[in-house]
Amino acid sequence: MKNYSNIILHIPHASRNLPDSFFKNKEGKELLLKESSSLIDYFTDELFRPHSANDRRFIMLVPDYCRTLCDVERLRNDPLESRGMGILYGKGKKRSRFALKEGVDNQLLAYYDDYHAKAAEIIRSCPFPIIIDCHSFSSHSTELVTMTPEMAAIDICLGFNDDKSCPPAELINQVQEYFTGKGYKVALNRPFSNSKTFDTGGHPCHSLMIEVNKRLYMDEEKTEIKQEPFNKLRNDLMELYSIIKPRNISEMTAREFAEWMEAKSPGSCTELLSMLNTAKATTTEQTASQTRIVTFRFIRYPSTLRQTKNGPETTE
Repeated sequence: MKNYSNIILHIPHASRNLPDSFFKNKEGKELLLKESSSLIDYFTDELFRPHSANDRRFIMLVPDYCRTLCDVERLRNDPLESRGMGILYGKGKKRSRFALKEGVDNQLLAYYDDYHAKAAEIIRSCPFPIIIDCHSFSSHSTELVTMTPEMAAIDICLGFNDDKSCPPAELINQVQEYFTGKGYKVALNRPFSNSKTFDTGGHPCHSLMIEVNKRLYMDEEKTEIKQEPFNKLRNDLMELYSIIKPRNISEMTAREFAEWMEAKSPGSCTELLSMLNTAKATTTEQTASQTRIVTFRFIRYPSTLRQTKNGPETTE
């Protein structure tokens, strides 16, 4: 199974932030907030957050705006655009009901582009990360999906793409078996499918979506956490991270680090790779298995990327 360098927790729909300054009047904001209520992935920024804030192998990407203002999960020309569920929720006549000030939508589209550029930059700074696309879904029907009793009974949905970003089948099976062993009912690409990726210019990165049913950890009517179930689910997620086993740069072999640097900066490690490639296979494997890069521990990864109205902002 692939040993990932980092786990990138992408948590796109947790925010409820609808800044007053974006609206012409409070009625417009209240209307958008009402329509947002069933679409927000409440408390997922706390649910998926690692126990240790100092573990630099984890990176959290958390946009600061509510998804109904700007949905960073969506694509440019997203198929859901026709249903008013693209980057800008309710684009067109429906969105005009929210009384957003002139120029706000252009600002939000620029924010979307900045977020994607910064996220891609962070991903490229990692040798071979995996994105965990962190979501929750309602046990009731929403604008996104008509929830049948069968789908509402699903506890955990695992989503993945049919391309190079798909994790190995071994990992998907292991994650599915892990959740099943904990007593959860698991489905693959149902009721939601696929997982978030970013344009990294070919830099390797896998992506796996984890959707958890809101009824597992919160009272959906009161929008409140059910503390004991929340704690259990959070602990189960923390244990899952240990299965994926991210590694520090200091734990990479010489070959792995050289290949990563060569991909980032062509020509920077050509000579080293040539030496490794021309050495006898047995010697190369022995050297690679024993060598650990320990001189690059100063490379630090931000634990959180938050977007503000002034652009991306990283915090430790």
